[in-house]
Amino acid sequence: MKKFNITSVKSYTKNGVEKKTYPQIGKLTQFDDTPTKEGGFALELNMFPDTKFYVFEDNKDTKEDIKTIQSEEIINIQEESPF
Repeated sequence: MKKFNITSVKSYTKNGVEKKTYPQIGKLTQFDDTPTKEGGFALELNMFPDTKFYVFEDNKDTKEDIKTIQSEEIINIQEESPF
């Protein structure tokens, strides 16, 4: 597993000298492959403190997997709904 800082860049002037600062806005975590799972990434942005974003390769198989996950979530929501 590797962790990366996500930053933006802001320029400012101090004592007549232009400087830059790199405030951290989040983290990116890279997960290694395991015998049963392909590796991947998780993105955490400070502006969304309770949300993790998962990053997948853009290919046909991944799009089908995401559709399956979304369908399963809809089914779970419907099963849990009191209406």
